[in-house]
Amino acid sequence: MPPLHTLTGAIYLTQIFGSAFLSILFLQSGIDKIIDYRSNLEWLKGHFAKSPLAGVVPILLAAITLLEVAA
Repeated sequence: MPPLHTLTGAIYLTQIFGSAFLSILFLQSGIDKIIDYRSNLEWLKGHFAKSPLAGVVPILLAAITLLEVAA
């Protein structure tokens, strides 16, 4: 770890805090999708009802949930 009073140290801390923030954000979103899967699925089905993606919403929700939890 570089000394914190240098520019390199500041960049290092910014990268650490930014990575931690994004990790928490995606993990929280993925866990919410797992816990409240039915409600999320119903909302997305309604949202995409008139789009070409209407038939693949359950598959896409599962894929995005997996990616968010894995991130």
